[in-house]
Amino acid sequence: MKHFLFLAALGLASAEPNLNGDYKMSKTPKGRDDVFSMRFADYPGTVEYFDIYSPVLSSVYSQVIWTTFPPISLPDEIVKRFAGGKPMAILGMESDQVRNTTEGEEVSVPITWTYNHHYGPNIIGHKAKIVKVLEGDPRIPRTGHPTLVEDGKVTIVVDDKTQPFPTSRNFNTANGGEMRKSFKGMPPGAAYIVQSPHLFQLEAMQIDTWNREKMTGAKFYPGPLPRNSLAPADAEYSGLLECPMTTRIQKVLAGAYSVQLAGACADAITSLEECRAALSQLTSRSPINITKVTSAAHPAGCSAAFLDGDGSAMVGFFNDKAAAPTVDCGHNSTARRSGSSSTLVDLKVDLAEDATLTITGPATVWFGVGFNATSMADRPWTVVVDGDGNVTERHLAFHDPGTALPPSVRVVSNTVQGGKRTVVLSRPLKGKGGVFSFSAARTELNFITALGSGPAFAIHRNHTASSLAMFAVDGPSCVCAEKPAPFGQGTGMLVYSGPSGGGQLSEQYGFANNCHGDVLDQRNPTCDLRTYVGGVQTCKHNFLLLDADQRVPWQDQPLRYRLKFRFWFQDLPVAPAPPIYGVARWGFTMGNAISEYDVPKCSPGTPADQCTHVLQDVGTPPASAKYLIATHHHCHAPTCLNASMFFNDTGELICTQRALHGKGNTSSDKFDEENYIALLPCLFGRAKDGLQPPPLVAGRPILMVFHTNATNGHHGEMAIPDLECASDWNFTENNNPS
Repeated sequence: MKHFLFLAALGLASAEPNLNGDYKMSKTPKGRDDVFSMRFADYPGTVEYFDIYSPVLSSVYSQVIWTTFPPISLPDEIVKRFAGGKPMAILGMESDQVRNTTEGEEVSVPITWTYNHHYGPNIIGHKAKIVKVLEGDPRIPRTGHPTLVEDGKVTIVVDDKTQPFPTSRNFNTANGGEMRKSFKGMPPGAAYIVQSPHLFQLEAMQIDTWNREKMTGAKFYPGPLPRNSLAPADAEYSGLLECPMTTRIQKVLAGAYSVQLAGACADAITSLEECRAALSQLTSRSPINITKVTSAAHPAGCSAAFLDGDGSAMVGFFNDKAAAPTVDCGHNSTARRSGSSSTLVDLKVDLAEDATLTITGPATVWFGVGFNATSMADRPWTVVVDGDGNVTERHLAFHDPGTALPPSVRVVSNTVQGGKRTVVLSRPLKGKGGVFSFSAARTELNFITALGSGPAFAIHRNHTASSLAMFAVDGPSCVCAEKPAPFGQGTGMLVYSGPSGGGQLSEQYGFANNCHGDVLDQRNPTCDLRTYVGGVQTCKHNFLLLDADQRVPWQDQPLRYRLKFRFWFQDLPVAPAPPIYGVARWGFTMGNAISEYDVPKCSPGTPADQCTHVLQDVGTPPASAKYLIATHHHCHAPTCLNASMFFNDTGELICTQRALHGKGNTSSDKFDEENYIALLPCLFGRAKDGLQPPPLVAGRPILMVFHTNATNGHHGEMAIPDLECASDWNFTENNNPS
């Protein structure tokens, strides 16, 4: 793939405007907001810049792009100029997403077309190294954002701590829907310092939200959304940007579940999502119409039944336990039972007056199923289907084919289609001569399966043990949890399968959010796999964010664009010139391991000005984060309202960083997309710039309070404090107001 990189200017930039226009900041308690211009070209000294472009990104509607791109060399002029250990003082960065028209003109791509969830650009010096490490390596930075794992490894930059200046810098501040109108720079007197910069590397996460039929400009029109989206029909933003979990993803819960046909569950399932996941683990037939109800016809918690007589369709219900009446499991159910499982072969068992067994396996080799067993040592009654379609029965022995039995099954049908053979067998429930008897009272049936290498029954080439759950037909079967983990400790796996942005995709990965504090106390759905319904954990590279039964539209119209970054810099001054102090980032995770949470919709009747959600947490900056220079906190459009910082010991306000929501006036400001945000930073610095002196924060507990709009529910909001701190500051020099 070709990498585009351009050096846009080297030299005096006094006449050059900011890439994204004018910026605003949040006023600090003891500062002013009418002096510092926030125009990089107005900084003291000689200011220069260079532009860098990412490789071309190409996406279809609902596709996620989340990957680390190969490193790109910086311009030769930059590399040579700062070679030999010379430090560059980077004053700030700007970003855009751009494409070229058919006439070759570069134009900005609206955030309504492709939503920037986050990015992580790195400027890397000669002494730093790019390495790939295993997940969990202690060198992986803890930035609040989830760690990107690709092929089992994480790409990180390792600095050379023996050098006098930092050998790399990550610019992951104020990214997301706020990427372009948020000021991502330092006030005069401070800068991001990198020694001998020579490489640029980018991690980016984008979500394609472009309705190709209706959106020619920035004004938003919704496209198809998955069922789990919380965006209302008239939203000015796409519900895709909240990363709703789709039916392309299956939960594999770590807990155990069972079917119960009498009484009530000792441990009832407590959410619709857990009910859905538990049912998917208990049957290979996809449950449909998993509905939340409060009905006297259903037991409390989770229940399900096979319908339509032959058990071909399943319907499930979640009945809120607090509101549900007392209805026994199995109430009004018949003696008919059905269950299915998919392992080496597909097995379906239907019990009525007789037992009907439907077994599907490879058409050209033998396959077998042994019932009421976990191994051959259990001497199970076994049905063997050979490569020619002949059906025989046996009693297996331990590591031995055992003995042949007289026929007890009747072959109802034997068909081959698509390279697979399906046999339908019928036999009485009660077995004779020691043969296993089926019972409608049993809700779990253990079985073993095996596949051969050829058509004739012989030594197997593969085998496994499994079980299937037996559900009532035309009546409720309770699905019960067995010794469930406390809320917040429900873990397991997530499995994506099916079409993706790059073809077919099958990916399995673990879930662990490790919630604490407010998020856990509020029982936020993001804390537990049993209740998780959307967010960054179900939003991986090349995932499609539509449900499995939804057609992805406009697949012949990919969106092709690049991310553009502008870095403003100057030489680091030497004495006796006033110094520029280097800053380092410090932050902490709010509520869980990746600072993610769901915004719950406020209660009906709540006044609009009170319809907010509040999340707070406390962190303590280390000794290296001494003086606070800037805040570039991160939260997402459209819900983010503000983030406030307090000294936790005194309650003193440090600053409130406001979110400025777009009004849709894109004719006068191309980045003013409706409801998308600019996060206005808090800046501390020189008195002559009207800024409050940097407060000493090292070792003092900081209380962070994030406010979000709860008019509508929202998946995958984030609350990430971002403090840019200097280890020193010349108060005498920088407090001179002249």
